[in-house]
Amino acid sequence: MDLRYLAKLYKSEMDLLARERRQHPPQEILVPMKFPLSIPKVKSEILEVKKDDWVVRQVKEKSWKGHILHPFDVSQMRKDFLSLKHQKSELLTFLNKYGWWGSDEPIPVSDFWELQELILTALCLGPKGRGQLLSRRMFKGLPGPLSVQFVASFQYEDGKPKFVIETEGCMHALVASVQIDLAQERKYRHCARPGCEEIFEVKKREKTHHSPHCQTLHAMQRYRDRKRQRMAKIKGRKARVE
Repeated sequence: MDLRYLAKLYKSEMDLLARERRQHPPQEILVPMKFPLSIPKVKSEILEVKKDDWVVRQVKEKSWKGHILHPFDVSQMRKDFLSLKHQKSELLTFLNKYGWWGSDEPIPVSDFWELQELILTALCLGPKGRGQLLSRRMFKGLPGPLSVQFVASFQYEDGKPKFVIETEGCMHALVASVQIDLAQERKYRHCARPGCEEIFEVKKREKTHHSPHCQTLHAMQRYRDRKRQRMAKIKGRKARVE
């Protein structure tokens, strides 16, 4: 079959589809969304499948306890996750504290550190960049690296309709927290002190440090640096005079 004919046929079908989408756009409604962030407790272990290749395996309890969903503070969970120092012992402590990650299959430990880096990057981006990382259609229809498909159910409570977003584990909850921040127009910034890896929410435009203590340390560092520079200039002048 002629390839030029196939290309022409494909273009014709795409043009028709584009016209139909313009004629029948999706309906947008403003309805409250509820994120009940609850996760079942599980038993986690980290195994070495081959040299320097580690995976996390989680097993749900088969008794009734394995079906209990425990609520938690997602902001604290994200803070704990982002502060992990790429140590397997810290990761295991985190998983034993919060529970199910979201997969029945073994999860490479490297996947956790990649997600950590993505969330750190996303939080400090502007709304457009953050939205692209979270969107199912990031560039040319491809999903962003933080794109997650949630299940939403319709509920009618207290005389109002709302959609309830169901999260399947820690990974979904972490991504949902970034989505919530974007919807609520929250902004984040890296602490200005060199060597400090803290990220904080920007509530005042002029705030540049995550804590007064860190701001004081940075001021002392700048003072010492200026003092060393002045002393170096003085020593240079004395050397030229001699």
